[in-house]
Amino acid sequence: MRVILSTFNKGGVGKTTLAVHLAGALAEDPFQRVLLVDCVDQYDSVNFMSGDSPEGKLKTLNTKYPNVSVVWNPERESLRKIIGQSQYDSVVLDLNSPAKDTVKAIVNAQPTGVFLPINRQALALGRLKDTLALVAAMAEHTGYIIPVVIVPLGSDIDSVNNALEDCRDSIGSLTVKLSDPIAFDPEHFENSLTNGRFVWEYQGCEYVKPLLQSSLSSI
Repeated sequence: MRVILSTFNKGGVGKTTLAVHLAGALAEDPFQRVLLVDCVDQYDSVNFMSGDSPEGKLKTLNTKYPNVSVVWNPERESLRKIIGQSQYDSVVLDLNSPAKDTVKAIVNAQPTGVFLPINRQALALGRLKDTLALVAAMAEHTGYIIPVVIVPLGSDIDSVNNALEDCRDSIGSLTVKLSDPIAFDPEHFENSLTNGRFVWEYQGCEYVKPLLQSSLSSI
């Protein structure tokens, strides 16, 4: 089972938007069973995928995809019973700043890969170092080498590269790569959570799905 973590040590940088799109990209393979775990109080991931509010914490809901389920887990409780009831090929966690044991406590596994969104907010670049340090601490604590993919969401690619260069002393043994950038379209990507539509459903944005699928296959 692959465990994909979408996280960042700051709100409003596109973490949830990235999480639902990662789950959607995985779901394009009809043989993949995907569980999206919403660990955020606002339950935007649940609402996007199911079209409704959660029926309660730890209640698994069906989604617009027959091979994707979503569960709201704002208190980051263990999902061992849910994971054990049905075999999932991939689990995507929409999670705020990760602590050392958080992912393992939730799904009883270490993350296979960590995706960090960087949008146009200046604070997103400023918090990259702190976020990478947290992921590095998690990797050191578990003894696993955790691949990290930084996904620019409309941010200037040179600025992201410069910020990443300034973080080299914070990443330890992490394997960090930069994905191809996703061009920022406020009408589509930024509003996808409220519109309930994947960005690749809009003309001119079709490239986003294979871009994320390529990044997922690289970890």
